[in-house]
Amino acid sequence: MRYDAIVIGAGMSGLAAAIRLGSFGKRVCVLEKQANLGGLNTFYERNGRVIETGLHALTNYGSLVSGKGAVARLLRHLGINWKQLRLAPQKLSEIRFGDLRLQFGNDPEVFFDQLKTFFPSESLQLRELIDERLLPYEHTSMHEGQLSARQVLQEWLANRSLTEIILLPVFFFGSPREHDLDFKTFSVLFRSIFLEGLARPTGGIRELIRCLHRRLEELGIEVRLNCCVTRLVTRHDRITRVELTDGETLEADLFISCAGWPETWNLLDQPSIPRPPVGRLSFVEVVAFLAKCPRDLGITQSLIFFAITPEAEHRCPKDLVDCRRGVMCLPGNFSYETDGDPQLSKLVRITVLANPERWDELTPPEYEQRKTQVSQQIFREVFGRLFTVEPAVEFLEVATPRTIRSYTGRLRGAIYGSPEKLYDGRTPYGNLLICGTDQGLVGIVGALTSGVLVANQYLLRSMVDV
Repeated sequence: MRYDAIVIGAGMSGLAAAIRLGSFGKRVCVLEKQANLGGLNTFYERNGRVIETGLHALTNYGSLVSGKGAVARLLRHLGINWKQLRLAPQKLSEIRFGDLRLQFGNDPEVFFDQLKTFFPSESLQLRELIDERLLPYEHTSMHEGQLSARQVLQEWLANRSLTEIILLPVFFFGSPREHDLDFKTFSVLFRSIFLEGLARPTGGIRELIRCLHRRLEELGIEVRLNCCVTRLVTRHDRITRVELTDGETLEADLFISCAGWPETWNLLDQPSIPRPPVGRLSFVEVVAFLAKCPRDLGITQSLIFFAITPEAEHRCPKDLVDCRRGVMCLPGNFSYETDGDPQLSKLVRITVLANPERWDELTPPEYEQRKTQVSQQIFREVFGRLFTVEPAVEFLEVATPRTIRSYTGRLRGAIYGSPEKLYDGRTPYGNLLICGTDQGLVGIVGALTSGVLVANQYLLRSMVDV
């Protein structure tokens, strides 16, 4: 069977690429090895509870509400009205760096007022850095992608602690590198988090997936779930077809993969280029359902980015996990117009750094035992050190690097992909494009943007050919 385009993976970027191509009348087929849409950002049921994966918050809330800017244009490209998402803005979030606590919200001045209090001599410097140095969304220079964000910040900010504080949320939202990230990615994430703000769909990630699924159906895009690609067949510098586990082959003019660049490279039957490096950073995430809502315990923050021990670096730990740095999300502490999902109101998600090799060394019985022990350890060490209360926990679910690799195919469970990015999405194979994190765009908004960008490349090329 032949298509105009085949999309490998039904992650956010793959779905966006398919929708964009389908809206121009292209015949598109999406191939997904799992039973659900969304890739990393999906949901499932366990013991009668709905468990979300991936989503902490959507960035760029200000752009969405104003209807202006890159993200508002993105949704228009996808044919989605932002009001369909029923977005609930964050209340106030927090960065805890040792004993220091800085609040930020969807009004950028909240954060700058905090800086005036704790770093009076640096707040003006940061504003100048934003005005003079921060890159616009549309900037895609390879040179900027090779610059160290840490180095640029340290050139502008004399206080090293402030550099670490600013980098902490950005790291957990999307850095594939240890203890640093490229300045292009930093610019996008800093603007998205601190200048435009955060929100959550009232129905969680299900709300967004429903919107995307509706658009796929409206456009007549074929989606094959439980369908695994085993090989990309090459001829010279092009892909000719994909082979599936059942032996079926599919042909297309264009192939788009959101599976990751190293992972896609592994599918090539005769790779004629060096294998791209695999990312080293992975995570363990604990989802805890409490007996009481956090706000009833006096906990009102929407998100908390923490470095309990400030000197701890953002690196792959030696042990199974490193509980000293991470992010806590409290979905019930967003400003819902209605009461929202009652399950979400009692939910706490804690994400910390993990070592994939250490998890892979465990035998199946050891793995199950350590999952339970580590989930309890993370909740106790993180929640217990950030707050003085000891809430009753009704249910704990945990995802490890092995879970991530199993459900997303990401090697080493590296959520943010390879440290070497294909910023334009192009590979040495003329009709193979990469979208998603390995295009250098991260988070849900970044993934959707990536899918639209690579689809637009093909559409523009088609128009030129005509």
